[in-house]
Amino acid sequence: MTGMLAEAIAHVRSGGTVAQAFGFDGMRVSGARLSAIVESRRSPEESRQTAKYVAVSIAAACRLSEDIGCSAARCLQTVAAAYRRVRLAEDRRQQAFAVPQATSGLLSVLPAGTVLLGEMMGLSPLSFLLGTDRGLGCLALGGCCYAIGLLWNRALLRGMMTNIGIRNRDVGGTPAEDRAVPWLTLIIAMLDVALRQGASIPHALAVVGRVCGGEIGQGMVQAGSALLRGSSWHDAWVAPCAGESAADAFELIRAALEPSWTRGDTPSVRLEAVVDRLDADERAAIERAASRLSVRLLMPSGLCFLPAFVFVGIVPSIISFAI
Repeated sequence: MTGMLAEAIAHVRSGGTVAQAFGFDGMRVSGARLSAIVESRRSPEESRQTAKYVAVSIAAACRLSEDIGCSAARCLQTVAAAYRRVRLAEDRRQQAFAVPQATSGLLSVLPAGTVLLGEMMGLSPLSFLLGTDRGLGCLALGGCCYAIGLLWNRALLRGMMTNIGIRNRDVGGTPAEDRAVPWLTLIIAMLDVALRQGASIPHALAVVGRVCGGEIGQGMVQAGSALLRGSSWHDAWVAPCAGESAADAFELIRAALEPSWTRGDTPSVRLEAVVDRLDADERAAIERAASRLSVRLLMPSGLCFLPAFVFVGIVPSIISFAI
């Protein structure tokens, strides 16, 4: 999808429209129309969920360009930058979890590998396992330990890998909704674009909130409207966000813009610092999760795979050799 976004940006810069760049000239750009196109350009290592996020993000960038009058190419560049950050985070996660996953895979084949090695050495462990009552008992115990270990390992891996990077992803929207932009880094980048275009902070909050949608978007619209009505900075940001991730994102945006509102500081520097902080936090979270996973994998290894290895591999080989 990186190539698709680069082609669209180049087409818009050369004088075309976003609709023309994606092949439906004359129709409004929407997440629903873009989903099929983005899905067709998705590579095997890119998930369908990410493709939906990209489609919705492109549609939001187009609406932002229309509402504040900035270049569509510039808005598409924010989508491309946010997508690169997400892909980089996913690559980091895959690399960090590669060793624990490899360890888990090695342990899962160890009992069967031991039996195969015993057969190659002429010890005939299968004859003991399948031909005697004691062997069937060892096989049953080892099989139970092995199955529990596999389920335990998969649960650990799935739980760790799906809960990393939440702050950079879902902030109150779902990828199936046309008006939802789950990437927090993209929301912050769109705020930066609006402010650089000359929009005031209240107007930028209202516009970006409308195009983003979801719980965080609603909160931004309410905050911008309150500031336009003359509310104080603190009172304007009391809009409730029920979701924990949306509330955290809402607080990050408030803290980044407060010095600009109260002291007149340049907002772009602080918004960029928030994005860098999110990247650093996510990288640290991935490293911590990989370390915790390596430790937690010792439990199924010691309590499940090791007994399975003994019951299925070691005991049959020793008894067959003794006989």
